[in-house]
Amino acid sequence: MKVLRGYRFKLKPTPDIEHVLTKMAGHARFVWNSALRLNLERL
Repeated sequence: MKVLRGYRFKLKPTPDIEHVLTKMAGHARFVWNSALRLNLERL
């Protein structure tokens, strides 16, 4: 019998790190949407 375990972590970033993470999320969203647009045009 396999025992599955899960762990939860809560980040408590400093305001500077929070700003960087928000910026990175925005960049990732831009790249995702650009790739999606290219694929939709291709189809």
